[in-house]
Amino acid sequence: MPRLDKRVTGVAKKQASIYINDRGFVEEIEETLDYLEDLPTHFEFKCHTQLQPEKMGPDPNQVFLNLLKDLHGWLGFTIFSNTYKIRHLASDIIDGLNMSNYIKVTTASRSIMEQVATLNYYYIELAPRLHSLNSIDVRQQFVDYVVSIVEVIKLLLRYAQSTRFNWASYVSGDLDKFFASWDEVEDSVRQVNILTLIDKLPQEERGARFFYEMLCDFVHPNIASHTLVVNEAAPIEGQQMFYSLAYAPDSNELLAIILHTISIPIRSSLRLSRSQIVSLRHTWEGLEGVISGIEKSL
Repeated sequence: MPRLDKRVTGVAKKQASIYINDRGFVEEIEETLDYLEDLPTHFEFKCHTQLQPEKMGPDPNQVFLNLLKDLHGWLGFTIFSNTYKIRHLASDIIDGLNMSNYIKVTTASRSIMEQVATLNYYYIELAPRLHSLNSIDVRQQFVDYVVSIVEVIKLLLRYAQSTRFNWASYVSGDLDKFFASWDEVEDSVRQVNILTLIDKLPQEERGARFFYEMLCDFVHPNIASHTLVVNEAAPIEGQQMFYSLAYAPDSNELLAIILHTISIPIRSSLRLSRSQIVSLRHTWEGLEGVISGIEKSL
């Protein structure tokens, strides 16, 4: 069942006939939501508060099992935190287009680019490390395997804990430091600059950075954002301009502009995120089988 209404799909079809590179946006956003909505809507796990193998069990077998459980948990956290946020944002784009709420559309579009850029950055780091675990002989290289698992968990923790805000002081109750030194963040959890992440995305027509910067102009209170509520702008006699603003503009011309703005970056972002979530889920589900087998043998 189509999610976008007839007006939106009609304008999108017309745009795709004019701008070939805009094709596939409608299909991709609907296919991605179909996939994400089939995933569980709830995920929970337990983990150790300190990543110290020597304190994670009474014997090597139990330590190994607990490390795998932590790996499974934090990998699941990465998968489902992305799944739920991207699903919300993609739904916001559809709702915004149907309701002519283009502030919602452009804000969600920029957020999706940031979310997917972050997922992509960590996926590039995670994929070879997860793959290498399959090449290590656990019986012959037990210590190496444990070290490799710890390194992957650390990477997943960095994803989960990255920030540009001094939340540590808030959590510890030091509110004076929290307010006075809000930007003092340990290097181990300092977020990677979002522009660095955007630049690591696959570059399509004009490049991801171009589309991200353009979306920023729609999100910030600049000229592009003002157009989101302009229903009509036309020259009139006497060297004057006529402007009509609306809470929910019904101008097809404005809708066409919005669709042309978001089609390439959102199609590309959703396609990439779906393929990477599928890949990570394959590994995550494989870990479940390994953990179950070890638990049965102990």
